[in-house]
Amino acid sequence: GMKTGMWVEYNLYKHKTTSFIYEHDKLNGLYEVYDPHSGKVNLSGKFINDKKEGEWNTYFENMDKPLITDVYWHNKLIRSISHIKSAKIPANFDSYLNKALKPYIDSLKNTSTMFLLSLAVDGKVVEIIANEEMDTKILAAIKNAFFNGPKFQPFYYDDVPIEQTYGFNFLQYFKVKNVEQKMQQRNSQIWLKHADKIGKGLNSVGFGKPITDDDQ
Repeated sequence: GMKTGMWVEYNLYKHKTTSFIYEHDKLNGLYEVYDPHSGKVNLSGKFINDKKEGEWNTYFENMDKPLITDVYWHNKLIRSISHIKSAKIPANFDSYLNKALKPYIDSLKNTSTMFLLSLAVDGKVVEIIANEEMDTKILAAIKNAFFNGPKFQPFYYDDVPIEQTYGFNFLQYFKVKNVEQKMQQRNSQIWLKHADKIGKGLNSVGFGKPITDDDQ
C-alpha cells in the first residue's frame, strides 16, 4: 500500500507536466516540472525523505541553462542564485534618440512597432529588424542611430557577456521614461523597483542566436 517508483502526471491533453520518485511512500530522487507544450524542463531538483535538498533549478522558455538556482537544506531555502544580469539601455538614451532621430521621433513615440535588436557581447547593436512594415527611410534612420549610438549594457550569464536579442519599443520606452521622471520627483526609491522594466532583457530566441526574418 505504499507509493513507490517513478510517478508521472499529465494534463487533460495528455502532455506530461510532472515526474517524481517515491520510495516507501516518501519522495526520494529527481523531481521535474515540464512545459506541457515543449516538453522541456521548467523546474528540476531532488527530494530526500519528502524534503527538498541541494540545488533546484528554474528554467525559462527555451533556455538550456537555469535562470535561477535555489539551494535547500532539509526543505529550507538557504540561498537563491540569479544567473543572469539583463541587458540595459544606455544612460540618457532618450536624449540621444531625440537628437539622432529628430525628424521622426514624435511619430515614433506613438508607434507600437517592436524592433528586435541583436546585441554583441560588448553591447553594440549589430542588427535591427522591425516586426511590421514601415517606411524604409525611417527604418534606415533608426538603424543608423542604433548602430552608431552608445552601447547597451550587455546580457550576462554568470558574469560572462553573451550575445542577445533585445526587444525595443519607442512608445513603451518613452512612456516609462516619463514615469521615471515623475517617480524620481516623488520618491526615488519607489522608482528603483520599476527601472528594470525598461525592456525585457531576457533572450527569447536562444543564447547567441542571430535574429532573422523568421523571428519577426
